[in-house]
Amino acid sequence: MKRIACLLVAVSLLGLSACTAAPATESPAPTSTPTEAPAPTPSPSPSDSAMLTGIPGSHIKDIQLGVANFGMDDDSADGAPDGAPYRWTASKSWDFPDTTILLDYSITGDEDSQLISGSFGVTWDGVTESDTFNTIASTYLGFIATVPYDTSNTQEAKQWVSDQIETVAGGDPVSTTIGDATFTLSGTLAAGADVPSSYLLQIDVAN
Repeated sequence: MKRIACLLVAVSLLGLSACTAAPATESPAPTSTPTEAPAPTPSPSPSDSAMLTGIPGSHIKDIQLGVANFGMDDDSADGAPDGAPYRWTASKSWDFPDTTILLDYSITGDEDSQLISGSFGVTWDGVTESDTFNTIASTYLGFIATVPYDTSNTQEAKQWVSDQIETVAGGDPVSTTIGDATFTLSGTLAAGADVPSSYLLQIDVAN
């Protein structure tokens, strides 16, 4: 339990701090071959028009710095999906005397390093007692919910996670929209037991 207490104390006073987004790279202007007739106005390529835009005012570096407090400081760039130039993933296992808890995340960012979407998971292999797991899940996911962006309300988002964490497992996912971001929380139950086995927080650009 000492390791659990240290983990919770280490992050309870921390918040996701804002950082300067990386400047977007300016694409070269398209060129056309001169002809006798006036050249038509060039249309954007499919890849350009399909590029996604993240949550205004968010910065993926804030999340990367935040999850480092949970030991996830070795994130790796992975193949980004269509429309997202950046993607990062990382995970961290915490071993306790009778169980192991796994934290993970996967985020995608746009050309201005704004968050397009992120999934943040907590999983364990315990089947008898859930207070420890729920406490760590609420701490990690509640902390993630405080990611800053232009229209954020960090206290509201953190409280929403805390309110939902103990009842969502085994039921339907629940969602809330705060400004320009939508938060969706889901959870699963351990096979043959009425205790949670995983939680997942998804953050997306609000429609």
